[in-house]
Amino acid sequence: MSKNKNFIDEEILSYVGYSSSNKNRSGFFFIIDDYIANTESLNRKLEISPLSKAIEKHLWLRNYVKSIPKKPLGYFIRVIENAKIDFPIQACFYTKKSKSQIIHNIFVAEPNSKAHLISGCTTSIQECKHTGISHYLIKDNASLSVTRIHHWLPTTSVFSKSSTLVKKNGIFISNYIVLYPPKKEQSHSITNVKENGTTRFNTVVYAKEYSNFNINDEVFLEEKNARSEIINKALSKGGKVITRGHIQGRGENTKGHMECNGLLLNDRGKIETMPALEAINSKTDLSHEAGIGRISGEELNYLMSRGIDEETAKSLIVRGFLDVEIKGLPEQLQKFIHKLIKKISIEGTT
Repeated sequence: MSKNKNFIDEEILSYVGYSSSNKNRSGFFFIIDDYIANTESLNRKLEISPLSKAIEKHLWLRNYVKSIPKKPLGYFIRVIENAKIDFPIQACFYTKKSKSQIIHNIFVAEPNSKAHLISGCTTSIQECKHTGISHYLIKDNASLSVTRIHHWLPTTSVFSKSSTLVKKNGIFISNYIVLYPPKKEQSHSITNVKENGTTRFNTVVYAKEYSNFNINDEVFLEEKNARSEIINKALSKGGKVITRGHIQGRGENTKGHMECNGLLLNDRGKIETMPALEAINSKTDLSHEAGIGRISGEELNYLMSRGIDEETAKSLIVRGFLDVEIKGLPEQLQKFIHKLIKKISIEGTT
């Protein structure tokens, strides 16, 4: 562990699941501004290092991602072949003094490996700009679950871009939660899925009156039997949310499904969904569902008929809409998310 604990604000970091305890963790990677405060692997089958050092060790990385800067700030995480990492790997990016933070990350899941990454981003400085660029390589029969939890100030600007390659029989699951929104967020992910590969994207965002989200996920089902699911949930209390999803079925017997759901809590917000399905192979199966609305009068009346007052009934509906259950999350973090959702469900209906 890092000896520079004076840099760490445990309360702020706890909002994104970070803990300095080794309990129930397989490894750590922690950046404050442009300083690597902690990098440590607690499992011999797990390689964690600064990306700048990994490029020197693994020369193939330069060819894999040609856009890497000469001195990148970010992690290189690699799960070795056949390794099953039981406890989550934890990454955290925190801006305390710097007005700008640019992160480059690479995660490699070798064949037949399995791991779960929890990545948290937060700040305690006003007018901060955070940029994150990530690459995920999921090799044959490997499985990776990534849970990103962001906690921002109303003056933060966030830009994220990711590329993912899921090889034969690989599994990639992406969970993204923003319940303390920034002023502005633009995110774009591109995923290519090979034979029998599977991807799932689950996104939950809460847009307050000052916030503006633009989220774009693209998945290309390139080879036979590739699968993908995209689920977006947007709750607006005066903020603006645009979600774009694109699934292309190129391979034979590919299957993709998309759900875009929005809940407006007042007339000042805006939610816009843009699902796009593209069939290139006649044997692909693509579908989508989209719905935007207000709190259902039918649901409200049902709960009130059971003796629940109106405000409590509205709160329960919002809570149910936001509810997130993510396998592999530390119990403390899952409890915090539920507590936060309960708080939002109450404030959202008042």
